[in-house]
Amino acid sequence: PPLRPAARAGCRAGICEELGRQGCSSHGRRLAERRVAELAAMQVDLDEAPEQEHIAPRREFNSFAPIRRDALHCFGVDFLSNKEVLELFSKFNPLEVEWLDDSSCNLRFADEGAPAKVIEELRLGDSQEEHWVRTLPMVLKAGQGKHKRSRQGPVKLQLRLATEADRKDPTHSGHTDSVYYAKVKEEQALQKQAMEMRRGEKGGPQR
Repeated sequence: PPLRPAARAGCRAGICEELGRQGCSSHGRRLAERRVAELAAMQVDLDEAPEQEHIAPRREFNSFAPIRRDALHCFGVDFLSNKEVLELFSKFNPLEVEWLDDSSCNLRFADEGAPAKVIEELRLGDSQEEHWVRTLPMVLKAGQGKHKRSRQGPVKLQLRLATEADRKDPTHSGHTDSVYYAKVKEEQALQKQAMEMRRGEKGGPQR
């Protein structure tokens, strides 16, 4: 999104003009970096929030729909990338991720017995809910630079066997409806803006 109206008004009022061209560049870079920090804080809030607080509601088990023996339904994947979901379950050799919305996905395996095995190995104690189990905390390998993780800290999911009813809404588009995609696009735009500001400062007049 564009910079806050107050920030734009400040520049038009001549505040940055008084600081000179380099001052305006620094002002814009600080605004971009502040917004990146705000997005990071929002992510921390999500990680520390109670498990029931997610972008999209949980999709409950449909007892009338046939079970998909080769697919695992996962809830709580908010702000995880496709690669990160596959990494969490890498020891079970998943084939692909089927995204349903920002909080839920199906994980498909070649072996029809894999989903039940995953549930048994990752479950946290005895299940308190029919059909659902909560997982032990799972940790992603630390990422750095451009490969920094989109979600920090241990990942705890809710799992069950997938059914034929666990399909993405045909009217849902990840590129227009996804909070995750919107966050990634905003971060990329702000990082590009901050980089351009730094380059402008280096190329500016030297004292």
